[in-house]
Amino acid sequence: MLSSNVLLDVPDDVRRQRVDALLEQAGPIRPGQTPLAERVITAAHPAELRWRINCAHGALICDIRLTALAEPVVRTVDEALADPTGRKPRDEAPSAVDHVHVVLSMWNNELVAVIAVAGTLRSWLLALW
Repeated sequence: MLSSNVLLDVPDDVRRQRVDALLEQAGPIRPGQTPLAERVITAAHPAELRWRINCAHGALICDIRLTALAEPVVRTVDEALADPTGRKPRDEAPSAVDHVHVVLSMWNNELVAVIAVAGTLRSWLLALW
């Protein structure tokens, strides 16, 4: 599931310390999170996904990137404190992806993302797996 470099880039103990520091600021993770599909914020393309984990005093933003292989594996995992909107990390600069809304759903027994840009009626189906 993880590529060989994930834990080499950021060793597990360092990652755990970073997450603990983030949770000190955001508070404990709220129990009873809604399903992941409802907490997805965006997917810049099929190999990336950003979602929110709600905490007592804010939220964490998690980003995952997969390798572009026939059977993808996790290439990177990043965690950060959410900004006041709860849609992006605090220090992330504005980008076009800020105006994209992603909804994960099953269609023909495949996981797909419906992507709406800036609230328009245009949407696209993007097969994730």
